[in-house]
Parts: sequence; structure tokens; C-alpha cells
Amino acid sequence: MTDSTGTSILSPQYVSELKSRRALLKGLGLGALLFSPLMRSLAARAAGQGKPKLLIMYTPNGFHMDKMTANKMGAGANPNVPVFANSLSPLNPYASSMLVLKNLDSTLDTDGFARSHEQQAALLTGFSTKMNNGNKHFQNAQGPSIDWTIAKALGQEPLGLGVMFNPNNTYKHLWAGKDTPNDPVNDPRQLVNTLFPLANASSPASASNLTLEKEQARCQLLRDSLLEDSRTLGRRLGTEDRARLEPYIESMESLKCTLEAPPPPLTTCTRPVVDKNIDFGNSAQWRARAMANLEVIIAAFRCGYRDVASLSFANGVAGDNIHDVKIQSHHHWSHTNEHNLNPALTIEKIDTAYAQFYADMLGRFQAAGLLEDVCVLWISELVDGNGHNQDNRQWLLGGGGAGKLKTGNVLTFAGGAKDRCTNKLCTTLANVMGLSLKTFGDPNLTTEGPLTGVLA
Repeated sequence: MTDSTGTSILSPQYVSELKSRRALLKGLGLGALLFSPLMRSLAARAAGQGKPKLLIMYTPNGFHMDKMTANKMGAGANPNVPVFANSLSPLNPYASSMLVLKNLDSTLDTDGFARSHEQQAALLTGFSTKMNNGNKHFQNAQGPSIDWTIAKALGQEPLGLGVMFNPNNTYKHLWAGKDTPNDPVNDPRQLVNTLFPLANASSPASASNLTLEKEQARCQLLRDSLLEDSRTLGRRLGTEDRARLEPYIESMESLKCTLEAPPPPLTTCTRPVVDKNIDFGNSAQWRARAMANLEVIIAAFRCGYRDVASLSFANGVAGDNIHDVKIQSHHHWSHTNEHNLNPALTIEKIDTAYAQFYADMLGRFQAAGLLEDVCVLWISELVDGNGHNQDNRQWLLGGGGAGKLKTGNVLTFAGGAKDRCTNKLCTTLANVMGLSLKTFGDPNLTTEGPLTGVLA
């Protein structure tokens, strides 16, 4: 069999695979057919499922929770779809593609210091922190953060980009391993040439570098061979087993029509162009910087160079990035009790600015054809800055996770802290990304399994 250029699409590896699959099918019979990985793969292709991508957006110093309004609609055809108000109002256009996770708890603790910004080192690692040489203002992580855990399992490194992130600041949330921080890069230009060495306007975005034509032809050949062998098997079976087999033969026959339908246009892998006029050290340009970082992340996702990324707005006890709505630092406003300054209004404006960027980010993923595949988590190390609270968190998930998320819902988790803790959320994210983890981080701090109601 050849493609449109006359080139054979049957490599020795595919011939070997075809023979081994046919031998397996003939030897094992019905069970091999029903549980064939190829059949599961073909079914996923026919359903249009993509590959999930994870992006973690971190903002520091908590929120003004009274204005982070996200409630169920309570009526109509979709009673669970979130309705956003106040600082989260910009998210309403994407409500059906979002999950609101309420009442998440923290089962972590710090070593020798009150639960505070130091919890940042434990936030995504799932292990309680330890002091660094007795310095109560710097807690070391005791394991890798979830982005590293997932990326490593996928044979990658996570892509970390930042906006005003200070590597000299002691508060860090991304860790490659125990006591090993992994600071995000503030200027994406230093990554473009190394991350996209071969990207151009015509190369397909495929990790295997196969054209869609060859990929579909090979899939169809294997499918047709399995269909032929299953029919042969059916003739050897008794009446009862043959009746069980018929629906699967019909399913395979229907898959043929899907696979032979006109393929979608090839996705191209294009090297991102970063605006040379952006000053990546200027806090007044925080939004332009964040969008430039996002474009690099989108390109990396589309090209298949990375499946896991993070976008971090500064460190905890910092946050000098929302330049257009603050007089002093974000951390200062999150802690002040000077009512004549109306700190709550300022924090609400900062939260709104972040929410608008989050909404714009989902819009860019939608325009890039990635919204149904991505899983975008928005987190902070605190619930509210002034109280240093760790419990009753409200975090947001956007995107479809390649069909693995029950989007368009507001979930308020119940039960003990271990049943609704941030460790379980990390376990959930790992499962979205294809890892079969039962727990994440310290297993003594969580119960097994993902959060209830999140996975489709």
C-alpha cells in the first residue's frame, strides 16, 4: 500500500505489528478483540478526542473572596453551569467550559512556623515543608511539584514561564524535586530558539512526524485486518458467542466511515514571534508580557514539544505586577487593615485583572483549537492574604481536558479534609493527563482517588 506520492506506508515495524496482532487475535479469540489497545485507540480517534494539555496559572497572596463569586445557575436547562459575578465576571463567556472547585482544604503544615506564605513550597508538591537551616522564612519542598511529576512521566520537562517572578525571592511553588526549586523564565525570548529549533510554517504538529494521510492509512489497514480476522473468528464461534461478537464487528465497520471522512486541515507548527518592543523587566507591561508568554505556551502545545506548562505571576510576598490598579505591592494591599484606603476594593480590582487575563487565555486557546484539550488551573498559595487562610479554597479549572473533565459545573466538596484536599486535586490532574495515580504527595495527608465529580 502506498500514499499519494507512491511511497510505501508499510514500514517493517508496522508489518511486524500487524502480524503480531493478527496472531494474538487468532490465538486468544474474542477477548483479544474486545480489549485490543488498537480498538480503544481507534475508538478514541473516531470520537475526536485529542491529547490533554495542562497549564497551571499561579497568582500570589490570595484573593478578596467575598467578590470571587461563582454560583450555580439553579434553573433552566443547565442548572449547574457557573454564573460568575463581581471580580470573576469576565469568565461568564466560558462558563460551560469551566469547573469551579469549592471547599478544597489543606492537610499540609509547615515546620516550625505558622501556615502562611511558606506553604507555597508545599502547594503543588503535596508534602509538608521543612525549614532551610532553621530559617523560618524559607521552607524547602520535600518532593517535585505536580507539573514535574506529570511531565516526567510523559518523558518531558514542564515549560515554566513567569511574569515578574524573582528567582532571588525565597517563596517558590515549582520544584523539580526535593529541595530543588525550578524557577520560571520571565523572558520567553530565551526559550524560543531552543524550544522551537525546527518549527516553521509547514511542518505538521505531530510527535511522530507522520502526515495525517499516512497515519490514517496505517490505522485503516490495521483496522481492516482486525475486522477480517474477527469475521473469521465469528465463523468458528457458537451461536451465543457469535451474537456477542456481532456488535463489535458493526462498531468496527462504522469506524471505517469515520476514518475515511475528509481529514481536517493539518495543524502547523509555527515558531512564535515575540514582540521586540516588550520590556520584560517593566511591571507596567505585565499584561503584554503575560500574553507573550502565553503565545509561547500555545505554540509549544500545538507543536507537541510540551504537554505541561505553568504561568506564574510573581512570588508570594511579592506580586508587583498589576501595575495599573495598585499604588503599593499586591502583598501590601492583601494585608492592610487601613480602611480609609479601601484595600478590599483594590484587591478586587487586582483579582478582576487576573480573571480578565484568565478569560483572555481561554479565548486564545479556543482560537487555537485547543480549548477542548487543555486543562487550565488557577491557584494561589492563600485563600485570602490578610487571614493567611489555607482552607475552604476556591480554585478554577478551564478547558475540556480532552474530554476527561465534567465542565460547566460548580462543585462544593464535602467530607473530611483528606477527602477534599489539594493533594486529591493533584491526583485528579494526573489522571486527566493519563497517569494512573491513586495518591499524590504524602499518602498520609490524603485519601485515594481523584476528587468526586470532576472526571468525565
